Amino acid sequence: MIANLTPFRGPSADVDTVYEIGFARALGLQIFGYATNAIPFLDRSLAQFGLFDNLMIEGGIAGSGGSLIAEHADDRWRDLAVFERCVRVAASVTAHPIADPPRLNPSTAAGGSR
Repeated sequence: MIANLTPFRGPSADVDTVYEIGFARALGLQIFGYATNAIPFLDRSLAQFGLFDNLMIEGGIAGSGGSLIAEHADDRWRDLAVFERCVRVAASVTAHPIADPPRLNPSTAAGGSR
C-alpha cells in the first residue's frame, strides 16, 4: 500500500488515509507513505515526538517494513515527484514488481464462475 500523508485540513494526514493504513497494517501488508510537505509534525502541532507525523502513523509504516518519504513540493496537490519516488522505493523492496500487477479475470471478479 502507498499512502499520501500530505497534511490535509490540519497538521496531520487525512483521517481516512490513516484508517486505511491501520487496516493494511492489521492485514500484515507492507506500507509506504509519501508527503509533499517535509515540515516535521512538531512544527505543525503540539506533539513532542519529533517525527514527520503522528507516532502511530510513522510507527505503523516502519513496523510493516515500509518507509515514509517526505519532501517539499511547490504544488503539493499536483506534483507527483514524491509519489513517484515512493513507488520506486516500494518496488525495489517488495517481492511483487509494480510494473506487472496481477490481473483480475472479469468473469470471476464480480462473483461469476470460471
